[in-house]
Amino acid sequence: MGFKCPERKGVADFLKEVTSKKDHMQYWTHRNERYRFITVKEFTEAF
Repeated sequence: MGFKCPERKGVADFLKEVTSKKDHMQYWTHRNERYRFITVKEFTEAF
């Protein structure tokens, strides 16, 4: 999906933050791709 959970972050906190528009961008790892907000629906469909 383009995100990475940092070692210092718990998985539950990461998942909560990565689905928030406010905190979402800080976990984007695909630097060569344009950032876009991934909706909760997209995450659930990918899961």
